[in-house]
Amino acid sequence: MFHDWRMDVVRGPWITVVAVLTLVAAACTSTTETSTPPPPPATTLPAVTTTASPESSPRQITTTTTGEAEDPWEIRVVPVNDYAGADVNLGIEEIIDATAMVEATIEWIGEPGSGRWCCENPPLEVSDIRVVGGEFPQDSEGKINGIDYQSLDASLEIGDRVTMLMRGHTALLVFAADESLAHPAPQHQADAIDAMRVREARSAGGWDPLDYSPLRAVSDIWTRYRTDWWGSLDQRASLALSGVPAFPVVCSAADLNRLIAASPYQPSHEGLLFTVDRMRNEIVAAATSCDFDEILSLTAFVDGDDTDLFWWSGGSTPEVFVEADRRFGALRQLVLALTNTAYEPTEINAENSAGDNVDQTFYVWPSAAVLIGAANANTPTSQTLGEEEAARVAALNRLTVDELDESITQSAGYALFRTAIDAAGRWRFALSGD
Repeated sequence: MFHDWRMDVVRGPWITVVAVLTLVAAACTSTTETSTPPPPPATTLPAVTTTASPESSPRQITTTTTGEAEDPWEIRVVPVNDYAGADVNLGIEEIIDATAMVEATIEWIGEPGSGRWCCENPPLEVSDIRVVGGEFPQDSEGKINGIDYQSLDASLEIGDRVTMLMRGHTALLVFAADESLAHPAPQHQADAIDAMRVREARSAGGWDPLDYSPLRAVSDIWTRYRTDWWGSLDQRASLALSGVPAFPVVCSAADLNRLIAASPYQPSHEGLLFTVDRMRNEIVAAATSCDFDEILSLTAFVDGDDTDLFWWSGGSTPEVFVEADRRFGALRQLVLALTNTAYEPTEINAENSAGDNVDQTFYVWPSAAVLIGAANANTPTSQTLGEEEAARVAALNRLTVDELDESITQSAGYALFRTAIDAAGRWRFALSGD
């Protein structure tokens, strides 16, 4: 709920705040979440309708005579000695470490032992390649390495359209047109995909995991965590598993303490008022220790209302914030803004704790939120902020500098992530919108 001081901020010359992140309010509530059901046992059903997009409604699930939903996504398992002892974490790491996702049409499927790739990677030839995401080398002329140790001809035929998760020229996972996995998988990969189905279905608004295809679960996780913006590979795997039974909640800022200690960025704090710097340090400490209760306790109250933060849809609760962090890196953006970008003070006529509208000084990170307005929206950020600061602001928002410039031009100003602490040391907002 916006009060008058916020409307003054909205009308202020330095930025426009009218939109916020829309968050899904499904929450992961504890380190064990014993209430989350494990993936149901796999049984075989006929082919199902393809899910068109992440926004599509759930498919209709065929039921047995007892009324229990059957699982149409049976993942066959193949024993691979090289993966003895491998666990779900490794399966997730292999998925998010893939280099590209592509769609293609099968032209030829080789047998194990055939072609130049020998026995471990049966060759596969495809055409009409469409890169869905990532970097795919186009010098292969459609000749790629197939799945380790196995052929694909038991489930696929020439002319079939498939989606493949790639590592260079090698297919890591191949999905059929109905979004099922088109081949057997090592146990740890099958377990990882089932765990993601449970987690992502719950995050999508409480869908039954049966409504969530293996391709959709893999695509969601790979798309979200494939870049190192989220931290190390094991950190990203922990984030992906966050909320799955028996796995701890690990926040997106868990690895940032090392970054902050290794290379403190002076413009982020030099010259700050003591009250402001103290709150800045408290926010960073709570966020990097993944203390969701503490981060919520730091929010300021102005006329009885909470700080404007970025977990709007379900209120200021740890459960909603955990989900916001897992999906959007809320804590990571907050910490990076406060420690890795310069701040800028600006005068705002805003409501104080007594309910009066008075001129107050807000300290805003990044400085771009104050310095870039309609008057200089067409000026390159590297010119307004300097090359280093422009690169840091772009990284904060998971953009390149060119993409940052384009965003600023389109919105006639900086309309990306920003946070502010007032001169009294109260955390006033953490917003993202246009």
